[in-house]
Amino acid sequence: MVYFVTTFAISWGGILATVGWDGFPGTQAQVNTLLPWVVLAMLAGPSFTGILMTYLVRGKGGCQSLLRGLLPRNQVGVGWLAVAFLLAPLSIGTVLMVLSLIDPIFLPAIVNSDDKTGAFILAFAYALAAGFFEELGWTAFAVRELRLKHSILATGLIVGTLWGAWHYIVAVWGSGMEDEAGRFSLAAFLPQMVFYVAVLPGYRVLMVWIYQQTESLGAAMVMHASLTASLPFTLAPSATGINLAASYLVLAVVLWAGIAIGASKGAFGSSMTEQKVACCGMLLCGFISTVFYGASIVSPVTEWSSYDHKSQTISELIAIDAPTRPLVGALFVTYSLILIVFGIGSRGTAGGNMPMRRAAIGLIDKEVLGAIVTLWFPMHLRGVETAFTDTMHGSLTFVGMLFILLAVGSGANVSGVKFWVYSWVTIGVLVAGGCIAAMDAPKLAANLPTPWIGVSERVSVGAYMLWVTVLSLELTRTTWKGATVKLRSSSTLRKRNV
Repeated sequence: MVYFVTTFAISWGGILATVGWDGFPGTQAQVNTLLPWVVLAMLAGPSFTGILMTYLVRGKGGCQSLLRGLLPRNQVGVGWLAVAFLLAPLSIGTVLMVLSLIDPIFLPAIVNSDDKTGAFILAFAYALAAGFFEELGWTAFAVRELRLKHSILATGLIVGTLWGAWHYIVAVWGSGMEDEAGRFSLAAFLPQMVFYVAVLPGYRVLMVWIYQQTESLGAAMVMHASLTASLPFTLAPSATGINLAASYLVLAVVLWAGIAIGASKGAFGSSMTEQKVACCGMLLCGFISTVFYGASIVSPVTEWSSYDHKSQTISELIAIDAPTRPLVGALFVTYSLILIVFGIGSRGTAGGNMPMRRAAIGLIDKEVLGAIVTLWFPMHLRGVETAFTDTMHGSLTFVGMLFILLAVGSGANVSGVKFWVYSWVTIGVLVAGGCIAAMDAPKLAANLPTPWIGVSERVSVGAYMLWVTVLSLELTRTTWKGATVKLRSSSTLRKRNV
């Protein structure tokens, strides 16, 4: 606790002394002028506090151990160092290249940069400074101390959450860069907060895991530096505002999905309780996906004022040249990833329950297909001549409906009679809504009025989403209850043996 309080006090106090209360938020000119001093203030916090606390707690021997940890140990394999160096650029680069299929604004800005050498030099300098000085505190002291009492996951969450919070003051300061007068801009503030709140804690969990495997402070520094060099420098996309925030959200889901799947299988040295939490978290993704999908098709419509939920389809939000395609496309990819995690969790906890296994297969296949449609086969806007992508969009959407019917039909047998009846009612609503919407499809292609196509489609989609929510909550409840009983039984047996 002393380390974290002191780190925040030095870094935030230094920034306040540098920019002053009136400097929040800062204009573009102020940020350009004061950024080097702000960076120094930020780095001073964890580095100075880390070295001081190491000496106070562990003495001179602790400081010597810290210095020895900077160099890779003999038993540290090249493979682990490669993972530390490449994890950030590969994961970020893959996410952005996939999203660039939706819109070129998600391509890393350096791709179109005229001064690639200068950009790499700047990124290299900042990355080395951040990786070296920050990890003198975050890893060399905080992680090492917390690992004495906590697991890898718990340590990563604690340090990662506070590491992200430590950056909040920078997000506030930089939120005025898009306004000449330096007024607060949500478009500038939101992406930074998504990155600090959602991405950094997950990445820190992986950093703690790598550190545990290598016992090398240098490896943690390399891993930190590779992230800093990637974002916000060499791999930062051209997207801004809410579109940039959406790309960070996809990255966060990828990181947390990997952590949850790994933890549920016992990776990261996760305990039985942590495995239970990870499994239930994956199962709860069904409910989360429904809420997320609803927000995805409602909130972005402000970018397309003439869009009408009643008379236009959901697919038109991601149509080629639609003003909402970059944002909604990225959010749909995020939704598909979340629901795939739910499918994997359902499959993993199904055991010998064949109906649940088939339902999970239907859920996963439908979302894989949905992501393919979003990325490669969007429809055209009304009034534009149809092409191959429109044909594939319709065909794959129909196949996706078959996967939905497989999931709901198989899942009907997962629980009791009430759920069976509810599932078949859901199938009836799905088919009815889908058929009514399909009847208007020729009018859509001919650019004729379709006054109710949006309603019928949303009734069908809403029925499926509600079913996923019910299944998700039921599976989460039974899994948590069953795992709790199992853990209590194991604890009782251990006590009896003692």
